[in-house]
Amino acid sequence: MRIAIIPARGGSKRIKGKNIIDFEGRPMISYPLMAVKQSGLFSKIHVSTDNQEIADVVKGLGFPIEFLRPDHLSDDHTPVLEVARYVLKTYHEQGISFDSFTMIMACSPLLISDDFLQAQSLFEKNKGAYPVLSVSEFPAPTEWAFSSNTDGTISVEQPELLTIRSQNLKTRYYDTGNFCIQSASNVLNSNAKVLSKFLPYSLPKERAVDIDSLEDLEFAKTLLRAQKLKKA
Repeated sequence: MRIAIIPARGGSKRIKGKNIIDFEGRPMISYPLMAVKQSGLFSKIHVSTDNQEIADVVKGLGFPIEFLRPDHLSDDHTPVLEVARYVLKTYHEQGISFDSFTMIMACSPLLISDDFLQAQSLFEKNKGAYPVLSVSEFPAPTEWAFSSNTDGTISVEQPELLTIRSQNLKTRYYDTGNFCIQSASNVLNSNAKVLSKFLPYSLPKERAVDIDSLEDLEFAKTLLRAQKLKKA
């Protein structure tokens, strides 16, 4: 059995109420919820929230929440894996166990159901040996990075690599902050080590957006409108 877990606590500071803010006519969280539902992969879809307003919005979308998140797991510094562990343990106490879970960020409105289908296929093909992480390629080689100085200038981090052609450098990825698939048993194991090796599910740039700022919000809206025009 599989479960999709969408963390959506209240109290966001940079964008007030961002998990349920209007996004092109619908609550933000409705987009990943619908994509997850359309995938048909999950026996449970659980929104983990401490906030009754969010719970009411989610229920109105057809996803009633069976239990709320406790306050001690609802501050700015709570790791999302602790949230997943709480959800999995709570269901386990109810006699419901899962083989794997997919953690999806609520502010990921550009994901589509096929992303979850392909990522799950990758996870199962490798028999759950590694988590699957949504990533995207850095737009330029990290070897060409500059860093800022106190006098307002910038300096090349690795001058000896600046002239090497990009095709001769390794492809590097960043975590897009959209979703991750893991074995439930790994998270429930209190002695589990911090994971450092993943299987990459590479999102195209037009879907690799996690919204943390107002600039991210407007950029994501622009991308969604472009996608709609492409389909028209």
